[in-house]
Amino acid sequence: MWVGLLEAPRRAPEEPGVYVIRWVRGGEPVRIPRLLGVDESGALYVGSTGNLRRRLRRLVRGLRRPGPKIHSAALSYYFFALHKRIEMSELEVAWVELGSRDEAGEQEWAALRSYAETYGEAPPLNRSLGRKKYLLLGIVELRARLAPRLDPRLAKLLGL
Repeated sequence: MWVGLLEAPRRAPEEPGVYVIRWVRGGEPVRIPRLLGVDESGALYVGSTGNLRRRLRRLVRGLRRPGPKIHSAALSYYFFALHKRIEMSELEVAWVELGSRDEAGEQEWAALRSYAETYGEAPPLNRSLGRKKYLLLGIVELRARLAPRLDPRLAKLLGL
């Protein structure tokens, strides 16, 4: 279920999971051109955490008041000047609860890998994380091969 990002910290559970942030206008996802196609889901970010409520609270705080401990998606939102084009009220989030932080991390990798294979690039707000990961491409490839199959619930959120 998609929820407005600003209300998500109140509704999210204190459980591990993977969350997806998307861009919507008029109640519909914004179609975003990517290198290898058009993302109909409007995905801007995929992340994992051991506590969904705490992570989403940190994200919203970073979007409202950038500071030294800013969430990486909020940092990218400002760095790429998306704040000039995308209102915070146009951001929605959905999540999938998982059994552990480790499982959440594995599913995040599987989701990002599937997304990148489909569209030829990571979601735009994941790019600040990507710089570090791409330098270790061999490790990324190995981890992707060892990662479990993408959870179908996450695939559906990403339109894959």
